[in-house]
Amino acid sequence: MYDEPMRRIFCAALGMFAGTAFAADSITFHKDVEPILQANCQSCHRPGQTAPMSLLSYESARPWAKAMKNAVLTRKMPPWFADAQFGHFKNDRSLKQADINTIAQWADAGAPEGNPKDAPAAVKWPADGWEIQPDFIVNGPEVAVPAKPKANVIEWTYITVPGGFKEDTWVTSMEIRPSEPSVTHHICVFIKPHTSDTQYNTPVWSARPRDEKGVAPAEAAGANGRDLPKSVLEGTNGPEGCYVPGQYTQD
Repeated sequence: MYDEPMRRIFCAALGMFAGTAFAADSITFHKDVEPILQANCQSCHRPGQTAPMSLLSYESARPWAKAMKNAVLTRKMPPWFADAQFGHFKNDRSLKQADINTIAQWADAGAPEGNPKDAPAAVKWPADGWEIQPDFIVNGPEVAVPAKPKANVIEWTYITVPGGFKEDTWVTSMEIRPSEPSVTHHICVFIKPHTSDTQYNTPVWSARPRDEKGVAPAEAAGANGRDLPKSVLEGTNGPEGCYVPGQYTQD
């Protein structure tokens, strides 16, 4: 038997013990979430890249906790459009279910920061917004993007630029980096030998019939390049690499 004051002391001590155990097992940003962001998100979610917000720090990520949860639960992020039921891919960038659960539970818990000492070492990203440190840079021409194109469509435009290589060169990786990601939809790179009729830095495109909504009829859906001068794509083997928002560097 014990009296009322003793009961209160016992209950208070039990509550403190339970609270301490919960805190030790809780999911925090620095210990659990930040490593996931480094491995899967920060290549785009950092200043100068395609994503609309930075996820490099707790301060920048905290306001987006609920949005991050929704994006990973719906598998909208990271962008990956191949269906796993039809095969497995070496470059699959979709999140593991355990990582999805971690981000969701972190957001549900109020997005706690945790101890900054638990943070992994910051990734040393290459300078000037590159994902890889370039050995050779080929600059493309400046392109003006109209604010209100007809039917809100801009046709594929082909521009041949000098590569600058003076001898046979083995390319091990390629990164295509737009100077204005906010208005860049796609960029594809073809490698072709020089020909006598090649016109450098001259935009060429193939217009397609479209309705008032900008939709091309089925018979014209594959007309890209059909009416281009032969020299534009002569000698190429198709795209060597393409840029779309969220796509990794081509290795």
